[in-house]
Amino acid sequence: MSPVHGGLSHLTAAAIVGAAIAGVGLLGGCLLVGAPTDPNAAKDANDPVAAALRVADDDHVLGSADAPLTVIEYGDFQCPVCRQFEEETFPAIKSEYIDAGKVRWVYRHYPLRTVHPQAESAARASECAAADGRFWSYHAALFANQTALLADDLRAYAAGLGIDGQSFAACQESEAVAARVQRDVDSGRLLGVTGTPTFYVRGERVAGFRSAAQFRELLDAALTAR
Repeated sequence: MSPVHGGLSHLTAAAIVGAAIAGVGLLGGCLLVGAPTDPNAAKDANDPVAAALRVADDDHVLGSADAPLTVIEYGDFQCPVCRQFEEETFPAIKSEYIDAGKVRWVYRHYPLRTVHPQAESAARASECAAADGRFWSYHAALFANQTALLADDLRAYAAGLGIDGQSFAACQESEAVAARVQRDVDSGRLLGVTGTPTFYVRGERVAGFRSAAQFRELLDAALTAR
């Protein structure tokens, strides 16, 4: 997948956060071409963009609800750059910020259906794992086995986690699961997601891969500016 290069959204948060985001620059990501929406267009709590930035009860969340900073990630299980972030950057962020109570992390689906044919079914399968209380374990299994995401593979990963095969298969075909994935996609479109991974830190869009050092800089700036 070719890397995506582009600019960030117009920054309206504290200047120190904007400086940190601009300072690290944009790196690679999996691209879906589209016209971005400025997440800072939200004017009040009733604005649909503001609503998209709020954490829903059934969002997939790591970390304390009392954490001073929330990060929303939009990802695609078949995106190589998302896997790179998961393997190279996220472990340090989890240990140093999420587990330490500084950051609450939200994962949302954004399958790039036109370029990643297995991404949609993988996202739905992860929702079925979530129904069994195993979203994050399944999430890890999908990225660890990114080149094997066919139907039999998805069922095998579920079985490996002790998920009942019949209920899992029925869940994958349910309209409710399809709608749950689409809800994430719709919120991402509202916020201006055009590729993966894309992150929102205090409402600011951060597109593409970041190293652990770069993400530390970004998070530290956001925590200082609060």
